[in-house]
Amino acid sequence: SVFIQYSWKYNLLVWDGVIIIRAGLYKNAKLKFYLELPRGFPKSKPELYFVSKVYHPLVNYETGHLDMKVCVLSENTKILINEISC
Repeated sequence: SVFIQYSWKYNLLVWDGVIIIRAGLYKNAKLKFYLELPRGFPKSKPELYFVSKVYHPLVNYETGHLDMKVCVLSENTKILINEISC
């Protein structure tokens, strides 16, 4: 499950979220993150940073930054404000 809402601390371009994992290696994990939407969104990709420590090859352990270069969105992909996925 993924829950996300805009951050009351910042502005509408910063969103707080949590991923609750129900199966697999990270079962029962609750991973907090924040998402920064660039002013050019959706033409520019958002930046996602995990607040929780995550051991994953696409996540920088020191900064929590998710490398979204491998996330490709096609022209036909519809992005809902509450449903951003790779």
